[in-house]
Amino acid sequence: MQHPKSTRYNLPNYIFMPLSVTRERVVSAEQKLLESFPELHTRFVVGEQGEIRQWTDMSMPIPVVSRKCTEEELQAYINDGFVRPFDPLGSEPLFRVEVVETEKDICLLSDGFHGIVDGMSFAPILTTAFATIFEGGSVEPQPYGLYQAAEDEVATFGTPLYQRAKAYYAEKFAGKEMATLSHAQSGTIGQMGRYKAIVSRNVCDDWCSEHGVQPNLLFQAAFGHVMSVLTRQEKVAYTTVNHGRMDKRLRSCVGMFVKTVPILADAAPSQRVIDFVRSQRAELMSTIRYAAYPFTHFCSDLQMKPGMMFNFMAVANMEEYTMVDGVKTRAVQPVRNETGSDLCVDIYLKDENYEIRVESSLAMNDADTLQMVAEAIRVAVCNMMAHPELTLGELNIVSDEERDALIQLGAGEHLDIR
Repeated sequence: MQHPKSTRYNLPNYIFMPLSVTRERVVSAEQKLLESFPELHTRFVVGEQGEIRQWTDMSMPIPVVSRKCTEEELQAYINDGFVRPFDPLGSEPLFRVEVVETEKDICLLSDGFHGIVDGMSFAPILTTAFATIFEGGSVEPQPYGLYQAAEDEVATFGTPLYQRAKAYYAEKFAGKEMATLSHAQSGTIGQMGRYKAIVSRNVCDDWCSEHGVQPNLLFQAAFGHVMSVLTRQEKVAYTTVNHGRMDKRLRSCVGMFVKTVPILADAAPSQRVIDFVRSQRAELMSTIRYAAYPFTHFCSDLQMKPGMMFNFMAVANMEEYTMVDGVKTRAVQPVRNETGSDLCVDIYLKDENYEIRVESSLAMNDADTLQMVAEAIRVAVCNMMAHPELTLGELNIVSDEERDALIQLGAGEHLDIR
């Protein structure tokens, strides 16, 4: 870890439930859940050759803190207190749980070290397991999981499959750098900033169905086009992630399986919008075809530093809620105190909308930049749907109101010359 005292490696999650579920039932269910997933008891150690090794230590208890406080005190604790750095080489658990009762709600607070859990570990795996246990059910142990998958991945290094993927990326990204809008050094720690914009889910889904594409391709195309315009680069290199669970044996496994993968968007201004949207599928498929080559090796071999990232998280089983006693309870991913991330755009489902969530270290991209990017992507998505036959060079990424304001601003004062 480059920043051991940073919360950039935390993955906090809060679920608010009605008082009717009772704090005691939530604590009991959470204790059983922790016993059901050995991966949450992971420890790390540095081996004799400097390699990092991991194993399950079921003798290490993960306490479930149970307490009462006021709603005001809870919100203050959520904002500053609960999310604390993890020490992956220390003796403390790398997963924390608290159940807090206020005058309004029962709040289940969870926080995991990102080295042992990923987004899918929380939603849907742990949230679904919690609901199952809460209703009196149980979770079946997984015959194949995190540790076996890690060993199998290492065994592929140096194989023909690995070498083919390495050669593919070396040729494709030769002379390229990961795109960024920031002038700060990569990984600069700062307060985490977030800005959101929304687009109607029904409108997007209907348009995609009509044109034979998926919503993830539409949003990825909008991101690529916006970044091409803002960076003034026709070919834009950035990263995305895949869930790392292509092996069906891992679909219900807790762990850190997410894989960062490089993307190269060819946003030539002469392309039609609909053609550019459709082209995103081939780019995504290539990340699966050449998945044997890890991103850490990619960065080391090509001397790359991570830049901007785009992720489409708006799939049904990743919606941020769980059902408890028949009640839909909203889960929240809070803004962490600090991060070293460059610009990251995530698309989530929220009720009847797609939520464009733009985050960054404010030491790398300021709040105005986050707002500008979110709005530009929203406008690009809407304009792509409205004008699929236009070329990218003809497509606006500012609204009509913003365009008129810019024209007015650029017009200056009218002077009569005689």
